[in-house]
Amino acid sequence: MTNTADAPAPASDYDQHYASGGFGYEGRRDHWLAWARRHYVEAFDLSPGRLLDVGCGDGFWTSIFAELGFHATGVDLSAGGIEAARSRYPGTEFVVADADEPLPFEAGSFDVIFCRAISHFGESDLEAPRVTSLVPRLMTLLAPAGVLLASYHTTRDGGVVHGRTYHPISALVRLLEHGGDPWRVELVGNYVQIGVGHRGAPARPPAHRPAAGPAWAPTGLIRSVLRALRAVVRRVR
Repeated sequence: MTNTADAPAPASDYDQHYASGGFGYEGRRDHWLAWARRHYVEAFDLSPGRLLDVGCGDGFWTSIFAELGFHATGVDLSAGGIEAARSRYPGTEFVVADADEPLPFEAGSFDVIFCRAISHFGESDLEAPRVTSLVPRLMTLLAPAGVLLASYHTTRDGGVVHGRTYHPISALVRLLEHGGDPWRVELVGNYVQIGVGHRGAPARPPAHRPAAGPAWAPTGLIRSVLRALRAVVRRVR
């Protein structure tokens, strides 16, 4: 969901958007399924369990996690989005609910809480009470060893596009610290993923990486160091 710079857009705007086809992700489902497996599940070592997709829109990403083996539930303020989700992905639970209020689930109900492009992350002021209150409220729904996984597309330059502010990673991490401990950040192009756990939770094991290697590419100083190491190896040989 997106929003204006000062306030969330009316739910009716989203209803119209989802009724007209939404963001069109379904047309590249195989691509996004592989992307989610690599950059969400494997990068953050997620084990299939109970997952809540907050701000699920028309349910695409909820359905992706369901296909990856999670018992997934989607919630969104847009009744039109939820209607579309229930029609497109029968058998998956979808609920109309407002993330600005307590969600209708018991504390500790979910092993993973997933937030992708929820409007709060694009607010101009990430310290506004509406924004900072979101993360603690979601963390109450997270099981003790669970993961809140925040995902956001941002150019990280502070620019504003369609009312959405592209915050730097550090600002998003500070926001998430209002509710827990961010323990891993992944950057894939302009997609930023941040994993958050409960404060004081045991350290998580290193993420499982696919055979193709890490999601990041070495740049700048790292490339220089790697070139120097390769040169030393050649001289030793």
